[in-house]
Amino acid sequence: MNKIILFLVILLSSCTNIPFSFYKSSFDGIRESLLKLDSVELNDSYMEEKKFPIIKLRFGNSRSVILVLVDESNEVKRWISADRIFVYTYKGKVIETVGLQNDFKIRDYDFPDELSYQSNHTNTYIIDFFEPRLLNQYALSEFELLESTTIDHPVKGRSQLNASRIRETVKIDGINARYKNTFYFNSKGKLLRTEQKIHPFLDNVSIEFIDAYD
Repeated sequence: MNKIILFLVILLSSCTNIPFSFYKSSFDGIRESLLKLDSVELNDSYMEEKKFPIIKLRFGNSRSVILVLVDESNEVKRWISADRIFVYTYKGKVIETVGLQNDFKIRDYDFPDELSYQSNHTNTYIIDFFEPRLLNQYALSEFELLESTTIDHPVKGRSQLNASRIRETVKIDGINARYKNTFYFNSKGKLLRTEQKIHPFLDNVSIEFIDAYD
């Protein structure tokens, strides 16, 4: 246990870009992620004891991992895993990763606040891929509203939910790539989960925003 705590102190001390005011909450959050969450099934008792916002993330068929919210600025949320991987989300869209084998960063991205079946939304932006290095890639996203569907609740024993869906079609002509991402929302417009392709060399990622579920 002492070795684990020492590791956490060193980890946070090295993150000089985290404001000092977040050190204690980050320390507690990372400790919670490291010691409890990666191997624990989410249930009512855990949800009552949980202290920090979390997401549950999975690449392809790999095991899911828990990331804890570090901070938020201009709707960009920064999440950290127990093994010090940072994931940045903007309205649910992964716009940057730090610490993965294939990191990337999206600039000037926008996600529609509202959509209807009669109108679609488009957005152009730039993606920088860092491994392998390929910068300033022009990308286009088209958004459309899909029919609602039923999804499982991530907390064991809780009922399924009806969710509205938005599909994002991503086109990156420079690498001849096209991806389809899906975002699921509850009746209050809160994002519940998403399935995305974030990098051509990585499996699709699914993210559940645990604190948005009722």
